[in-house]
Amino acid sequence: MCLFYSKSLGQLHELHIGGNLLENLQSGVFTGMERLEKLFILSNNLREIDSEAFIGVPQLLWLALNNNLLTTLPHDVFEPVPKLQRMSVEPKHCDIYFSADFCKDSCVCVPLTGNSTAITSCSSPRGLWSR
Repeated sequence: MCLFYSKSLGQLHELHIGGNLLENLQSGVFTGMERLEKLFILSNNLREIDSEAFIGVPQLLWLALNNNLLTTLPHDVFEPVPKLQRMSVEPKHCDIYFSADFCKDSCVCVPLTGNSTAITSCSSPRGLWSR
């Protein structure tokens, strides 16, 4: 069941859901938001993201998950968002593991080919560029 269901949400291009104490993103939580391009889930208590959480947002280009409690991500979590070009993660206390040697400190990860299943590299901070 979609947490944010409304027919008008299908027109949404950008969504900010920061500071809502979210702990997990369940499968299909963004269903019905086919035009969503930017998603900012900042400063929550996210610990878990279901591997099918991003089903329903095929146009997603930018995802920000800064200031959450994530320690791992499912290896296939970004398969439903093939257009993802930019993802930022700034973990509080973790080494996020992703199948493509995800950034291990506060960083912004940018898939090199614009596809989330490609190898990623860090674009910031400066000391982690290309890692």
